[in-house]
Amino acid sequence: MLDDFRMSVLGELPRFRWGRFQQAVREEDYLGALDIAAQALDEEAQRYRMTTRASGPHVVAPDRVALYLASIFGRLDVIDRVIAIEQFALEAARQPYRPQFGDKPDNDLDTVLESHHRRNADAAPVVHGERLAMAIQHKEDHSRFTAILEAVRNRPGILQVDLAGVIPDRDTKSVTRMVDQLESTGLVATKKVGSRVAVWPAEHSDAPSEAERRTPRWYWAVDDYWEDRPYEWEDPARTTADIEALADFVEEAARQPGIDEGLRPTPLDFLQGRTWHFVSPALSGGYPVHADPEQLALAFWGHRDLEEAAAMAERIIHSGGADTTPNQKKKWLLARPRHTHVERIPFTERFRKDQGWLLREVPEPTPNSVPATAFTASGVCTDPDKAAELGVACWLKQRKTR
Repeated sequence: MLDDFRMSVLGELPRFRWGRFQQAVREEDYLGALDIAAQALDEEAQRYRMTTRASGPHVVAPDRVALYLASIFGRLDVIDRVIAIEQFALEAARQPYRPQFGDKPDNDLDTVLESHHRRNADAAPVVHGERLAMAIQHKEDHSRFTAILEAVRNRPGILQVDLAGVIPDRDTKSVTRMVDQLESTGLVATKKVGSRVAVWPAEHSDAPSEAERRTPRWYWAVDDYWEDRPYEWEDPARTTADIEALADFVEEAARQPGIDEGLRPTPLDFLQGRTWHFVSPALSGGYPVHADPEQLALAFWGHRDLEEAAAMAERIIHSGGADTTPNQKKKWLLARPRHTHVERIPFTERFRKDQGWLLREVPEPTPNSVPATAFTASGVCTDPDKAAELGVACWLKQRKTR
């Protein structure tokens, strides 16, 4: 369970960090954006190392904007992170298939997985080899950007065509693109001089005014076209902070001795719902939350402000209600949050025979209970033995809300 949780954290954090990266680029905070990119790449690398798939990790393509900006601003450590990830993926793709279900030659599932592995082994080295070469090229381009900037500072107003002699290993088209990229980051300014283009350092006293400069020819980020922005994307910085807070909270609990013993719940028990999805903590202020649409039940760790809990529950239900019908969702949303206490009861998963824990609400605090804020529809399970048999949590029946 803890490994699954860590993988979920490392899967979600980079996603929202890249959202923050795009925000920073739109705000022209390029150095801040590169700091965020470095964090995201570190988390992606950690997740890839934890992957146990027979065909190796599924490594996503690097963000080219981050590579260009790292090359311009000399953040070669960002590029090195991409290179290390692609080298790891390339090595993983070349590994022989490892049977997942024993060494029996007639295992159908292993046969299918091995077939997938062979197809991946044919294509993946080509893909990762090309990405690796691209990242190395971006790293080499740093010296070229530096040479262009030095030439422009030494000869303010230098013609763009003359910059081709500064980096003779690149054609005129490549030099033009690099000047456009430098201008888009605010490092140089350009102006038409007759039929040619002259280049100045952006801060130079003789640099052209805004009105005299050419229309930008390179854009780093696309516009934000969200029409109905999901809550977790309204503020990616807040969402990443909530996920980090949840991860720290759970990891601290996991370090406590005897966490899998006794009937007293731990934060990990609030993450074990069969239909739990990781967006829920991002929508719930970083608190551990047990979400179970089948039972129309939510339980937040600790006694939360009831109005805040109701708002969090509504966000979670609207975001993760794919497993509920419209009538069930409506019934669920009519519930009211309440402060309560929960214990845990053991159960055995019927197919895998794994031992686990279920939550059980109790009418009064007990030595084994912990505070919780429950948000449950009326008429849910009230029989602990039946709940354990079905592998679901058990909640006290509440009066219907009209």
